[in-house]
Amino acid sequence: MIDTSTRVLVMPAANRETFLARLVARLKVLPPNQWDLEIRPHKTQRTMSQNALLWALYDDVLKQGGETLRGWTKEELHEFACGEYHGWEVTEAFGRKHLRPRKGSSKLSKAEFSDFVEAFVIKMAQHGIVLKLPGESEAA
Repeated sequence: MIDTSTRVLVMPAANRETFLARLVARLKVLPPNQWDLEIRPHKTQRTMSQNALLWALYDDVLKQGGETLRGWTKEELHEFACGEYHGWEVTEAFGRKHLRPRKGSSKLSKAEFSDFVEAFVIKMAQHGIVLKLPGESEAA
């Protein structure tokens, strides 16, 4: 019996022809039926270098933040960044309200993560903290 559950196949950049041949072979053995086949770009997660850049920016923010950010940690700054970007949800326990980001950053694609970092840089500029991204000139 052929397993008819959903399958997600990721086509590697290398060995494209081998992958396509294997895919066609799998399709040929499916029993006659109606099938849905969805092909879409693979969503690649943010890179380690993107993540390292973000945490380096947090260091810069804490250095430039002065009295306003005294006592803040990078983790708290990250929570703030996620909440400002994705929105906040309010939870309540023991009669106290707590703000929590609706979503984190670890599952963002490369492009989404770039947008997240850019939004954070803009948000900090609105608060008088100017951050430089790699490749930006002094005039920028």
